Amino acid sequence: QDYDPERAGAGRETHARAGCAMCHGEQGRETMGLGCRLAGQWTPYLSRAFAEIRAGDRYAPEIMSEAIRSLNDEEIQELLHFYARQQDR
Repeated sequence: QDYDPERAGAGRETHARAGCAMCHGEQGRETMGLGCRLAGQWTPYLSRAFAEIRAGDRYAPEIMSEAIRSLNDEEIQELLHFYARQQDR
């Protein structure tokens, strides 16, 4: 899948700042026993999941729901590019 390297770099910072690493590891690859693997997931799937979480239409632990809701649309896109970049890792 395609991704923008610049937006992926910004997504790495968003991932760290939003606290995603607490449950999904530094790169979104580790589940830490708390969350699912985000790295390499198909962008359309993650985009839909994030939108459903933001809307309250999909279950997510409260910490993730709060994190997703605190991000603006651009930050969500950055995260999607960051996770897409890791498709072959």
